[in-house]
Amino acid sequence: MRFGIIGCGMISSVHAGAVRAIDSAELVGACDMNIDRCRTFAAEYGIAAYDSYEALLSDKNIDAVCICTPSGSHAANAVQAAEAGKHIVIEKPMALTADSADEIISACRKNNVTGTVISQLRYSADITKVRDAVNDGSFGKLVSCHLEMRYYRTQAYYDGSSWRGTWAMDGGGALMNQGIHGIDAMSYIMGGIASVSGVIKTICRNIEVEDTAAAAVCFKNGAVGTINGSVATYPGYPRRLVISGSLGSVELTEEIMTYSDLPAFTDHKLSDGSIGSGSSDPTNTPIYGHVRQLTDFIQAVKNNTKTRSDILDGRDTVKIIESIYKSSRTGMRVEI
Repeated sequence: MRFGIIGCGMISSVHAGAVRAIDSAELVGACDMNIDRCRTFAAEYGIAAYDSYEALLSDKNIDAVCICTPSGSHAANAVQAAEAGKHIVIEKPMALTADSADEIISACRKNNVTGTVISQLRYSADITKVRDAVNDGSFGKLVSCHLEMRYYRTQAYYDGSSWRGTWAMDGGGALMNQGIHGIDAMSYIMGGIASVSGVIKTICRNIEVEDTAAAAVCFKNGAVGTINGSVATYPGYPRRLVISGSLGSVELTEEIMTYSDLPAFTDHKLSDGSIGSGSSDPTNTPIYGHVRQLTDFIQAVKNNTKTRSDILDGRDTVKIIESIYKSSRTGMRVEI
């Protein structure tokens, strides 16, 4: 599969590295509104630099695009790519609202193209094992699931890009930008969220969106939980997810199982938790999760099957976060 990258900012190098690590994939070209940045990026990877998105999409040598533009551009970029007949890999979030996500879904169906939203935690071996344990009843009666995301982003991080921290282009803060992977993993493991009651605040950063948020969660399986997210907790700590049932509990630090007293995992080798984290450094994103997801994406296109993280899943996660924002505005619990 031959890939083009749209947007040559921070995350584009992760996509480029992932594509080049897969034998059945080839990186062909890239485009960016900043043509000088695009040319520098293209020269680094030995690929073509297109002077516009339209030029990239018109190239019949490109089968799929990785959309790495600012969040507020994702929906329009994805719809345009689908209409050009390209398969689509969208960085999180796929869109800023569920309604915009629906436009992407409709365009993909209409043009018979496959879409996936980057949710690389779904491809973690330990997260897969925990989800399987939830599904096969190993936890007994599910009781709770708690997500803690204490991240740190400086004011300079937001001041360095005109779109970061704005409702129009970032769509949210600690939850929609930094916290979306954790929320997706939580919902994925637990089988979906039924309702939320949340509050968002801007406490430390000079931005439009939230730098701190909390929500009470009711899951579809009857368990309860909490979401705690922030970008103002110095120096930043690895993400923690704790799942508890009547037969025991499991703790995941980032994507690794670091604690378990569940009988099903008696023989599982636990990690000491020393794993890379983007909690304080947004550039600390290893490529292996993207490699796993893009490999799955390529196979899904080839075999006309569903990916582990498709556009419907991406839409569900946006809806959860959108519902927390609505709950904070209205002071009411929101059914999803």
